[in-house]
Amino acid sequence: MPDKKQNVEFSILDEIYGREAYPSVRDSVSIVKPGDATTPGLEEAVRRFPLACLPMLQDNQIGEWGRRSRLLHIILSFLTCAISNTTYREISDVDVPRTLELINQIAEESAWTLPFKAFLIHSLMAFVLAYRDHRYIRQHNSIIWMPVWNQGAVSLKECRLDQEIELCQGAVARLFVPVDAEGSPTCLFHGTVFWGEAKGITITDDFNPFGVGYEIRMAAKQALKRVLSQYPQKAIVIGQSLGGILATGLAVDLPDLVDTAVAFGCPRPSLTMVKEWEQVCFQPSAPRIYTFFGSFAGRVDPVILIGGMWIGRVFTVDYVQKRDPISRHTTILPLSLQMTIRELDVDVANTTGWLQTNRARFAQKVIASTLYSMLATLFGCSRLYYWSSDDQL
Repeated sequence: MPDKKQNVEFSILDEIYGREAYPSVRDSVSIVKPGDATTPGLEEAVRRFPLACLPMLQDNQIGEWGRRSRLLHIILSFLTCAISNTTYREISDVDVPRTLELINQIAEESAWTLPFKAFLIHSLMAFVLAYRDHRYIRQHNSIIWMPVWNQGAVSLKECRLDQEIELCQGAVARLFVPVDAEGSPTCLFHGTVFWGEAKGITITDDFNPFGVGYEIRMAAKQALKRVLSQYPQKAIVIGQSLGGILATGLAVDLPDLVDTAVAFGCPRPSLTMVKEWEQVCFQPSAPRIYTFFGSFAGRVDPVILIGGMWIGRVFTVDYVQKRDPISRHTTILPLSLQMTIRELDVDVANTTGWLQTNRARFAQKVIASTLYSMLATLFGCSRLYYWSSDDQL
């Protein structure tokens, strides 16, 4: 067995999407080099895709400064969509068909490996499709290529939107299933939104003192269990930010119905969720949980600092382009198509650093409780459905 501190190169994406056994080495590095795409212009389309959780305004709407500064571009998009829901829908109607077209191009690219294509598609789903209005997909009965698990093997299959699941006060999850009905369903969670009916509960639940997303997670558990139990195979759950912690929580709450959770830029699970995970993680059929964070030259998505402790496996994805803190959280593409994926040692991260002190946890809870009460009052959200003396950050 290799020494745990030894640096060993292996393909993390091959392992995740090829379903190989967990390696014994934690401090591992995988440099993804997918090679040249055979489809003309596909690499450039992936690099330049305006991928962010917020709908991105067109160049003629943002002016020269917006084009030069991605951070300003994101801020302008946020302000515009927060003020005008009509503008959000107009942008969403443009973003969705563009995203579907890019996903289909990625799926058909013969020069790229299946794990790399699966990772790109999951990124596009978590960062774009989860946040967009799905009227276009419903009206056009759109078919989307997605990674599907079938009896332990992964393949790309044509999938369709099967249903939208009401979670809590406007927050929804979208369920996609293979057209041929053979393989795992995919459940897609959105994160915090600043428009529409879900604005109040998602913003408020970001500061829940019992853990980010606790209110939505508890309110939606039975509905998700009822829906997922209708399918013969376990589900794949995906999300970003708040959506990522909801996906992780679903894997913990319903281990018999979830195969794999893929989260992007989500906070650390609460200590209560960690205790629940410890009760199921050693079972042979326990779900696999993977969390990815964007980074640049050691500067990681700041959301990595929020919450309690890690569960599953955690990776940083290093890009060539420099990213400000907001962009590192809201963006995972454009990629250089040559990225370095590093795995964090969860055992070390959970036992060292100032974040693991009782003082830091107490400070988080005080701040979260104060903000949660203020936001719940501001947005008129029902407060704390589920009280428990065991719940803590």
